[in-house]
Amino acid sequence: MIEKTPLEAWINKKISVNPTETFTREAIEAYQLKKLKESIEWVKQKSKFYRRTLIDLYPEDIKDLK
Repeated sequence: MIEKTPLEAWINKKISVNPTETFTREAIEAYQLKKLKESIEWVKQKSKFYRRTLIDLYPEDIKDLK
């Protein structure tokens, strides 16, 4: 068995509903997508520049990381 690093345990705790489960690529990508949407929403609320730059971009329209 491969020993996990502290970083892997931290990542698993951040992205998993159940921290005892091993995380998957899909779980990591879902977490990244969620955080991307949150980031876009946050910058649009806090920055005039990004509000203008991202005027046609809505977080709910982003379906994947591609």
